[in-house]
Amino acid sequence: MDPLKAQQLAAELEVEMMADMYNRMTGACHKKCVPPHYKEAELSKGESVCLDRCVSKYLDIHERMGKKLTELSLQDEELMRKMQQGVGAAFPNNRFPNDPILSLSYRIVDGVRTIVGPLINPTLSSPKSIGQV
Repeated sequence: MDPLKAQQLAAELEVEMMADMYNRMTGACHKKCVPPHYKEAELSKGESVCLDRCVSKYLDIHERMGKKLTELSLQDEELMRKMQQGVGAAFPNNRFPNDPILSLSYRIVDGVRTIVGPLINPTLSSPKSIGQV
């Protein structure tokens, strides 16, 4: 694949992933913060604060995942370079002990790492646990 097509494909995938993240975030935060039967058109203060925290947490996790995936990608590139040079190396651990919220779960099939999904620490899922936004 030529570099221009690869770059265009990457840009399209990024837009698709951002739209998916936005749709998931909107649905989850609306479900969590806005009651199904409401009487007022305007958000209450509690609903507004809840939505603000929910969106903030979603964006924070999205940013952390992006950084971790970039790290994994760089590690994979380094591993492939070492394997091509004939130097054996083990795949890095899939846990991130310095990050209490996020770990990535993946499986390796035919030497290719596939992300199965994020594992979010349930003890930190409450807005009170992560502090004020």
